[in-house]
Amino acid sequence: IFIMRRVQSTTMPSDFFSKAWEDEWTGNDVSEHLVSVFHGHLTRIESFLANEYLYHKAVIIAARAMTCFYIRCLVSKADSVTRRRRHRERFHLPGERQPFRSQTRALRRVADDIDIMMRFFLEKAQNNTTLKRIVTDDMYILELICECLASNDTASLESFIVVIHKRTGADLLVTRYFVGDLWMLMTHKRSHTYIQDTMQQLQPDLQMVTSRMK
Repeated sequence: IFIMRRVQSTTMPSDFFSKAWEDEWTGNDVSEHLVSVFHGHLTRIESFLANEYLYHKAVIIAARAMTCFYIRCLVSKADSVTRRRRHRERFHLPGERQPFRSQTRALRRVADDIDIMMRFFLEKAQNNTTLKRIVTDDMYILELICECLASNDTASLESFIVVIHKRTGADLLVTRYFVGDLWMLMTHKRSHTYIQDTMQQLQPDLQMVTSRMK
């Protein structure tokens, strides 16, 4: 809670996935800033707890918090782009944002952000194999989203969607909107009909996953 309060008080929520993030901050400045905030707090937490087991719990929940924050910023950007497209023939609402100008550059930024965040928590885990496994598994959703956005063929896209569906709690509506919004985010040229058709074809498989998880 204290770490995220500090993060929310900065410009990071709006800096992530902005035009400057894509075009100017080639050193992934925002993710480096995010990691530095977490590092300062976790260093103090480690000295205050003075207990390895409790500190490891703190590292795990911090990794989950960073993962959720990053996805939330991405979803916020995607939602704004979707609203902009929906109203493009009438008017632009205040605060609406545009899709990424370059799919290749945006994917490279995302991949580098993930690498910075992952390396940070793996270093915090040090030689604890169990802690590394938990952190890697929790943050794997970020790599999955990046690979899904980069997929150019139907087969790989479908497999990514199925795995993402498991991570959304197997909620069909959440998965459809989540994948659809992110798909439209990447470039003006991507067809929304294509992702809708793909989701429709996957409906039986996704429903099966939902039933099994229930």
